[in-house]
Amino acid sequence: MYVDQYTGKVLFSLSSRTGPAGYRMQVATRAIHTGDIFGIPSKIIMSLASLMMVIQFLSGFKMWWSRRKKLEKD
Repeated sequence: MYVDQYTGKVLFSLSSRTGPAGYRMQVATRAIHTGDIFGIPSKIIMSLASLMMVIQFLSGFKMWWSRRKKLEKD
């Protein structure tokens, strides 16, 4: 919300219910990540999803490294 500092009149207001779709999605994403929507269960799910991304990166790197070593021997 933007308010005129001299008159106190509201110049611009953006609500999570009436804003553009992109803004509403951004607000919903933040609420899910911080646990505002589903509480502790959503925090746990998001933490596990983040952990899975790290595990996927590490396993992919290991597979690439193993294949690279195997090609060097041939």
